[in-house]
Parts: sequence; C-alpha cells; structure tokens
Amino acid sequence: MKPGDAITFLRWSGWSATKALLPSLAAGRHRSLAHGAANFSRRSMTLIAPWLVANAGLDAPWAWSIGDAHHRHFTTLAHGRLRRDGRPAVSFGINQHDHQHPSPWHWDMIRLLASLLNTRPLQQSQMRSLGETLISDYSSTIARIADDDAEACRIDINGLPESLKRLIERDSAPEAFDAHLRRHCVGDGARLRLRRASRSDSERQSCAVLGRALQDQFDARLAGSPAVIGMAPQPTSPLREAARAGYLALVREMDRSGAPQLRLLAVQDRPLSAIARVLPGIPFPPRAAIPGVVALSNDPFNLTIRIGERAFQARTYCHAQHSVPIARLDAGDLVRFAHLWGQQLAGFHCAGLLQMGVPIGPFAHGVTSDLRQRRSELPLRAIALARFTSHAQRLWSRQPASP
Repeated sequence: MKPGDAITFLRWSGWSATKALLPSLAAGRHRSLAHGAANFSRRSMTLIAPWLVANAGLDAPWAWSIGDAHHRHFTTLAHGRLRRDGRPAVSFGINQHDHQHPSPWHWDMIRLLASLLNTRPLQQSQMRSLGETLISDYSSTIARIADDDAEACRIDINGLPESLKRLIERDSAPEAFDAHLRRHCVGDGARLRLRRASRSDSERQSCAVLGRALQDQFDARLAGSPAVIGMAPQPTSPLREAARAGYLALVREMDRSGAPQLRLLAVQDRPLSAIARVLPGIPFPPRAAIPGVVALSNDPFNLTIRIGERAFQARTYCHAQHSVPIARLDAGDLVRFAHLWGQQLAGFHCAGLLQMGVPIGPFAHGVTSDLRQRRSELPLRAIALARFTSHAQRLWSRQPASP
C-alpha cells in the first residue's frame, strides 16, 4: 500500500460515515491525525496492519501479538491485587487491548521500533543497536519461559530508568488513587456512588443487564466475592469510536485484612482487531482457544463478558496509565527501555500462547532459528514503516477536513 492509497483508504473506510453522522467527532479525529507523525503513527493501526502483511512477511513463528505495540502503550498500571494499604499495586506493562490477535512474532517489534522513529530522530546505527537489544532480551526471556523459569518476567526494579522509577513512585502514592476515586464518585463511606448516573431508561436497562453479567463472572471466577455496587455510562473521549459502548463499574472487594475496598472498572464493547481484519486465518490447531485479550499486568478484573451476540471487556480503570516521554530520554535510558520492552513482549506473547493451549518449547525453538534472518532485517523494516507513516501523515495534513 502506497501512502497516497492509504490516505484514500483511511478517508473512506468509516471516516466519511463518521463525518456525516458526527461532524465534531470527525473534525477532532482529523486534527489529531494531522498533528505530527507521532500522533498519526499512534492512531493509524488501520493502515499499519495491511502494511505489515505486505512488507513484514508471514513466514515466521506466530505468537499472541499486541498488534498495536506503540511505545506509548507501555505504561504504569494500578491494576494489581491490593497492597497492604488497600490500594491496587502499581506496575509497568502493556496497556493496549484493542488490536490483540495472533500474528508473526516480529510484527510487534517492527511496530515498536517504528513508533520510536516517528517520535524522535534516530540514526540507522542506533536503530540497529536498539533492535539488537530488543531481540536479545526477547529471545532470552522466551527461552527462560520455555524452561519454566518463574522469574523470567519479573522486572528488575534497580535496572529501570530513573524517569520510570519516579513515575511508578508517583502513581503508587495513596493520594493518587484516592483522588481518582473522588473524580468519578460522589458521597463517602457506604453511600459512595458513581458521579454520572444513567440518564435514560435504555441506559439504566443496559447498566442493569451488564451489571448482572459482570457479577455472574465475579461469582464464577474470582475468590472473595467482589460485588458490583454501581454501573454508569462512561464519558466518551472525542477520539473514541462512537459505536463503542463504554461503562464504568464501581466494585467492592476485600483487602488482606477482610476490610472492604473500592475499585473502578471500565467495561467496553470489544472491537475487532485491525490485525484480524487483514489476516484470513491463523496457523494454529482448530481447537486452539483464542482468548479475548491477554493482560500482562495481572489485573484480576480483566474479564470477557458475553451478552447475546455482544462481547464486552472489563478491566481495572486506574489512575496510572502514564508513559515516559521517549523524546526526552538519553541514549542510555532508551537502551534500558529496549531491554524492558523485549522482556515484556516475550512475556505477553507467551501468555497468549499458553492461554491458547500452544506449547512454548516449539515456539521458542522456532524463534531462535528465525532470529538469524530477522536480526538485520527488523531495523530496516521499522525504518520503512516509519517512513510510510510519516509520508502518509504529511499527505493527510494537506487534506480538507471533509471527505
């Protein structure tokens, strides 16, 4: 796909309908895409997926892919189980659920490296070095997972960039969690409730049905009997898909001492991955159990809810979700992040394969063999993808804001 063809595709594959039905939403999306290569790169997975099919190749071992492995989708996450102070533990992990799908293992790496180049200037030698670091940690982590090393995905806190340590420390402060809860709730104590209530009969009915389905999932899958104590429509970002229904749930769970604590969940329609739209099939056994999403952050509330033909995804709606500004990092910290990304990509890919019932050993062996070809190829493919998205963004910025 050439950049010019990509822009034609982007303008007429849903954008024109959005313009006709929701002009303000379409105008906001147009401005965001026109505002620099970094923004365009992050929001154009619809174009990147077919580019990967055409240019990255399908002849490699397949994993459970993030799909949209942009560097800004690695963030702090207050998703974990409760700490001693009753707040969720803060970690750093993959914060992207919309485009997960099986794909060749190296696609996520190309997407990640290209997103760096769309955000900051890097020499080809730097791209080679970052690619080598990423691949090295990825392959070594997969080998450890295949050997049943329980510590393979554990983050070395001491080895993290200082900027990330400060971010985790800030998001771990009790007042950060408390302020997040107050932004979305009113009242206090036993009378706490979500701030935005349902405003119509249809909204109230939808919340009631979804709340019951969510509670059924809790009762079936989670120990300690968490309770749904409120559901409300979620305020919609102007850049979100208008057709995706979103809700907030207020949940009561018990901490280690048995005291009740509150947590917010986001519940949304599960979209069709951009990767799924361009891949006609996947090379896994027919009995492989394709999961909804894989959460690397150990979120106990990351659940799939089915109501009739519709599938919803629940996850902790946390106050963190902050990424480190990559453009401000020095070369040493960028390499430290490459180590971390390689480890986390490996953990994510393997977690999805395990959920599908696919053994890790043959996959690890296949990746080791495939690396001989990919080591020098990956940075070049990433550079080509970054050029494609940069060119497409320049063309998009010249387009009028109407189809």
